[in-house]
Amino acid sequence: MSQKDVISFFQKIRGDHALQGKFKLKSLEELLFHSQNMGCNFTREELAAVLGSMEMSIIQRMGEEVSGHSSLWSSMWGKYFFMWVIEDVINIFSEEELEEMKKETKEDISG
Repeated sequence: MSQKDVISFFQKIRGDHALQGKFKLKSLEELLFHSQNMGCNFTREELAAVLGSMEMSIIQRMGEEVSGHSSLWSSMWGKYFFMWVIEDVINIFSEEELEEMKKETKEDISG
């Protein structure tokens, strides 16, 4: 259940500013390696599928059309991508919502 591991990884990171500081400059390969050391095993494709699903959910919550013109994308400017994911994607969801997402199947996440 790698989507569970993706969400678990971000749950561990989102409240820990020291870990956020360590991860914000890491490459994707480094993130994947170190996430395994934290007990969260997932691939780049699984990470992309989970984050993509979350991004689409946020855009729909904002009442916008899912497109390249969503205001969610402009919130990336001037931020490390990792910090944008934490601040503007993961933190939008409550702990309860994240726990519910961890129960979803791979097909539910990737559409």
